[in-house]
Amino acid sequence: MKKTVSLLLILLLLLIVLLGGCTTEPAGPGGTQPPTLTSTPTITPVITTTVTTTPTVPANPPRVRILSPEDVGIAGPTNFTVTVAVENFQLVDALGGANVPGEGHLHYFLDAEAPTSPGVPAIPATGRYAPTANTTYTWTDVPGGYHIVAVELVNNDHTPLVPPATDTNTVIVGREGAEGGG
Repeated sequence: MKKTVSLLLILLLLLIVLLGGCTTEPAGPGGTQPPTLTSTPTITPVITTTVTTTPTVPANPPRVRILSPEDVGIAGPTNFTVTVAVENFQLVDALGGANVPGEGHLHYFLDAEAPTSPGVPAIPATGRYAPTANTTYTWTDVPGGYHIVAVELVNNDHTPLVPPATDTNTVIVGREGAEGGG
């Protein structure tokens, strides 16, 4: 029996030593042990969307038409007046001012196509142009022959509308042009 008690004491001591090696954090307020937190990587899904915007064209977009001279019409002899009609756009004398939706002015072009690059002032590299808020413009000292006449609605800062509003005619100036000369 002495051997059994001694064996039990050794086992008890061994158990105390083993349990003594397992330490825990001191208890927090209230006598309970705070839970041990381990960091777990979080995966956040990334959602990408592509939005394609197309400029919306109003139901009644701004429009400009050359009323005279007619396409392939005779004008001159050296001076001629271009007359236009403007729809759904307010012509204002604010050339170079801040843009206001739905208002601006006209650029008249002689021997140049109307420049229509968005955000770039509608000023041609060649030919002549005239900015004005008037629906008529008179070209002077135009040599005889065939000429391109164009007109464009532009914003106050001279940039084209989006989408562009232009019209173009070909005119024959002077008698030489009508007879095939010049």
